[in-house]
Amino acid sequence: MIAIAVLGVLVGVGAATFLHPCRHADGSQAICAASGRALTAAGLGLALIALLGALVQNAHFRLCCAALCVLGGAALILIPGTLCPLCAASAMRCRTVTAPSARVAGVLIECMSIMQLVLCVKGIRGEKKA
Repeated sequence: MIAIAVLGVLVGVGAATFLHPCRHADGSQAICAASGRALTAAGLGLALIALLGALVQNAHFRLCCAALCVLGGAALILIPGTLCPLCAASAMRCRTVTAPSARVAGVLIECMSIMQLVLCVKGIRGEKKA
């Protein structure tokens, strides 16, 4: 869960700083600015959920946190371009930097969250047998 939290922080902070979507020289925002804000919120929210899941020892709570992280990873994959619009030109920063990095992080979070989910289910089943 700690690795998921770290990836969430990287996406959240990155979307606001080094992975930011397009910015105009005159200070105006491009259409993809909403995608950057959504990625920041989703990444930091995901990091908080994963951190709580890592700190709390209750197996059922960890299971819920892992399930929420699976949904959060899916959100990171879908936000840029699907849930929030991106610029029309394929050479824009939002399409070349922000969206691919969010999708890669989302896939990694999905994989780790599904593994965590399976481990939590096995742990709960093991407690019931004992």
